Amino acid sequence: MEAIKEKKNKIVLSNYDLLYLDAGFGNRWGNNYSEFHTWNDIYYGFDPEVKDINGTIIGAEACLWSEINNEATQMEKMWMRGSALAERLWNPKANADPKKVVMDRVISFQKNITFRGIHAAPVTSEYCERNPMICFQD
Repeated sequence: MEAIKEKKNKIVLSNYDLLYLDAGFGNRWGNNYSEFHTWNDIYYGFDPEVKDINGTIIGAEACLWSEINNEATQMEKMWMRGSALAERLWNPKANADPKKVVMDRVISFQKNITFRGIHAAPVTSEYCERNPMICFQD
C-alpha cells in the first residue's frame, strides 16, 4: 500500500492472505500455502476501508487458483468465503453485528444455495448451529 497510497488510481484489493481462497489447502507440490482462513476470518479480519490513501477502492477479489482445484473442489472452496467477502464489501460495518447474528445469516445462505444444488462447505458443525451461544460468543 505504501507504493500506491499517494496515487489517485481506482484500486481493487487482492490480499494474498485472507482473500486467497486456496490458503490452507496446499500448492501444486502439496505444501501448505499458509494457514486456512474461514468465512469467519474474512468477515472479522478483512477491512475493506484502507486508511490514508488518495485512490478510490472500487472493490476486491478473492483468488482461487486452478493448480489444485477442479470441478469437484471449486464451488466448495469459493462460496462461503466468497460470500463473506461480498457482504463485507457491500457493508464495511457488517462485522459490528454480533457473531451469532452473522453466523445465522451465513448458515442460512449456505443452506439456501445447497438446496438449489450448489455445493458449498458447511460453515460450522451441527452442534454449533444448535448451540450458537456456546460456539459464537462475542
